[in-house]
Amino acid sequence: MDDSDRTTTQEKRQSLSLKSLYLDPNNYRFRDAEAYTPVDGEFTASDVQRRTNALILGKNNELVKDLIDSFKKNGFLPVDQIQVRKISDNKFLVIEGNRRVACLKLLQTQYDEKGYDLGALDPDIFSKLPVIYYKNADATHHLILMGLKHISGNKKWPAINQAELVRTLYFTHGVKGDDVCRSIGISRQEFNATLSTMALIDLYRESDYGDQFRSEQYSLFREVVRKPTLRTWLGWSDTERKVGHSENLKRLFSWLSADDMDEEDEPEDHVIGQGQKREAVLVKVSHIRELATIIEDENALSNLDTTRNLSEATLSSEALGKNKVQNAISLIGQEINQIFNNVHLVTDSDRSSIEVLSKKMSGVLEAGRFQEVSASSRNTYLMQPDHAVFFEKVTIERFRRLNKLSLDRFSQINLFAGINNSGKTTILEAIKILCSLNSPKDLIDLVRRRAKTPSEKVDMNWFVEQIPEIELSGVFSGNNISLRLKSESAEVDDETFYLQSAVFDVCYGEEWSSQTHFFEKYPPRTEGKIVSLCPSVFSSPFSGFDPELLATCHSASLKEGSKQTIIDFIKKNFDYGVVNIELDKYGRFTVVHDIISPNPDLTKFGEGLQRVFNLGLLFAAAKGGVVIIDELENAIHASILPELVRMIHQLAIQFNVQVFLSSHSKECIDAFINNKQMVGDLSTFALVEKDGVIEAVHFSGEKMARLVELIDFDIRGGKID
Repeated sequence: MDDSDRTTTQEKRQSLSLKSLYLDPNNYRFRDAEAYTPVDGEFTASDVQRRTNALILGKNNELVKDLIDSFKKNGFLPVDQIQVRKISDNKFLVIEGNRRVACLKLLQTQYDEKGYDLGALDPDIFSKLPVIYYKNADATHHLILMGLKHISGNKKWPAINQAELVRTLYFTHGVKGDDVCRSIGISRQEFNATLSTMALIDLYRESDYGDQFRSEQYSLFREVVRKPTLRTWLGWSDTERKVGHSENLKRLFSWLSADDMDEEDEPEDHVIGQGQKREAVLVKVSHIRELATIIEDENALSNLDTTRNLSEATLSSEALGKNKVQNAISLIGQEINQIFNNVHLVTDSDRSSIEVLSKKMSGVLEAGRFQEVSASSRNTYLMQPDHAVFFEKVTIERFRRLNKLSLDRFSQINLFAGINNSGKTTILEAIKILCSLNSPKDLIDLVRRRAKTPSEKVDMNWFVEQIPEIELSGVFSGNNISLRLKSESAEVDDETFYLQSAVFDVCYGEEWSSQTHFFEKYPPRTEGKIVSLCPSVFSSPFSGFDPELLATCHSASLKEGSKQTIIDFIKKNFDYGVVNIELDKYGRFTVVHDIISPNPDLTKFGEGLQRVFNLGLLFAAAKGGVVIIDELENAIHASILPELVRMIHQLAIQFNVQVFLSSHSKECIDAFINNKQMVGDLSTFALVEKDGVIEAVHFSGEKMARLVELIDFDIRGGKID
């Protein structure tokens, strides 16, 4: 709110008699009540006030019994201000605090007429109730005040009442979407989802089943909007908030509702209005999620139409069969390992049984030889690698110890510097998460890197306890992006060995959600599409390299022709005898050397040489995307850093890669700043702690170069005024 707004909506405090206060008949607290009737004008009419009073108090005052007890025990505590709007002289409409005012009016009547024991409540409060009102405030102002308390505040309304207020601000009062979000403290993603949910509910209310709608169903419609597969099936338009496939909409509404029996199933003595009903199919959020898993299987949906039984329809679907196959393969692999570990106990009879099983498995392979490879096994990116795209801004709303940390003015090369535990690695992890979006594998890698756990030794019981709560946003290639991650328990088809689920909510042009379920002995399963923003790789000196990732990077470097650049660098700066580094059939890297024979394993050489080789391979694999390197200087001698920085810049330009690095070595930082060819492509960020909060101070490459030249400036953690 700017200064002009403050002058036109000045706050005024005074004490008023309850007799001059009128309850708001359009209060959003009871908009979902069956007895609610919108009132357009006569707020002070006695019948309007009686009806409003009844809605607030409930039958036999059951809705305010807790408040009555509180008043009697503690008296009136002005913790939350009662806010009013002036209607006319000595008449005020209650905007905030209707429940307390209605309760006080009830107690006043009982006190005056029956001498009711008020306990600690001072009867003077009936004539001197402290209130606050804003001069010249319009309806929009009051709605925002309510939204701050009951949507983003600590006393939330039911979800559908919150949604009604958001929609009223946007459509009735013409408040722009971004202004609504800023005013009441919700994300743009939540704002759009709210409007879409209410639009879908409106369509339901207009349908043949509209009289069955109950406010508790809001969460069901919200889940429909969240599921990309359901939105596609409905032909849902996020911009127009309409459906394109009306027949599918009718089917969805029928599953959400109690439905009349088909005519052939009706008894002969059927009387109009007394027909038998079939119960609704979708009555829980978990049902919507289950429906989403079979929505592309028309046979399963036809089964659902006929049987009105979701479990039976799911059992008839191929989706469940595919999950069973995945689980069976996982268990077979585990049991085979058990046999290997006890091979000395295998008898001749066991061998015969194994041969029979082996033939069965060969038959399975032969039967499926001509099946197509699933598209889900391939990486799907929102931005294709042949486009020049970069992050422009990243905001870490919540992740580990970082809160509301905003980073912008990125360049092609971005260097984060600071003392230990200043959040450098967390920032790099946040950027990696935004690149990977809802990839389950990358989430597992994120957690295992922190714990320095090899990829093949991740215990799922341990892992699910480490899933962090994350809220990130940013701007990528000119478009807003946001991601939320939380861990929760979910209902799954097969709860055997089920542990926990990771729930992703992502927005980039469109919104979608996914749930990845983790099991003790089964591989993870994901509901919803898995999409990454762009190619990205993360290198940390502390957790080792994923062998599968390293092989992929090696293959990309061979294909793109960059491997020779890396070999030449190693020959020049480490060991001139190195001819090549090859990947053998066992998945190990061996060094072809002029002097040493046979070819030694790469691990026989120094950690610095190994790290440079690994780092160099990253760029081809991340072509058109992002390379992230934590503590670049680790294991690398300071004398080599200037040449390494030059190679990083060269590869970044060659593969159109945006690079994010961290360092707490002044020699490493200076190597970037002193590189005259790079300085225009460089942004640096000093991470400093102020009052316990991590902040980032940006310096362009040119500015850092001048500061270092003039005063030998150290960006790593000095106090910055």
